[in-house]
Amino acid sequence: MKEFINCYGDENKKKLIEDYLISPVLYLGLLPNQSKNGCCGKLTTNYYIFNAINKKTKEETSFYAGKHCAEEILRLIQKPKLELFNPLSINSSKNQSNKGQSITISDNLDPTNNELINAINIISVAWSSIPPVFTLKIIEYTLSNPRHINYRGVEWVNKSITRDYKNRTLTQIVQDLKDENSDLRNFTFERLKQVMSEKFPKENNRF
Repeated sequence: MKEFINCYGDENKKKLIEDYLISPVLYLGLLPNQSKNGCCGKLTTNYYIFNAINKKTKEETSFYAGKHCAEEILRLIQKPKLELFNPLSINSSKNQSNKGQSITISDNLDPTNNELINAINIISVAWSSIPPVFTLKIIEYTLSNPRHINYRGVEWVNKSITRDYKNRTLTQIVQDLKDENSDLRNFTFERLKQVMSEKFPKENNRF
């Protein structure tokens, strides 16, 4: 997947928006031991993942942007800010998020959908590669149908976990993050496991 190298400065941002349809996908907290490169430079705190569709070729790609850079892009494309997913406890001394900012996605989400969104967030935090562009469609559908369990989204995320380079389940990925960050919030995926067992029993359950 092609990734943007540089959107630092007003001219680069304007060129980006001229050439691509830009959509924010996720707003994540950077873990203390992580290092990722954004389109405006090295990420230091919270960051966005954007999806981009080339207006001419229709090719899709994704890129990171730090908080300040991302908010400039959001202003230019006239899109609202996203809710922060902070993987650390809100009381953690390592917590770099804005004080008092919510760490939940939506009170209206079905609990299974909430686990699904958390699963996507955790994968995005844990992996060095940007998640597939189809992730945006899963998030959009889930949030637009908050009370209806997104079974196909669960199946797709389960399948995407097989891309883990250590061949871990999502529960194992969370445990590895916990081993490196003792202040990581507690995440469980029992409802996602149940969906896989009941709806897709022939598939390997990666949650």
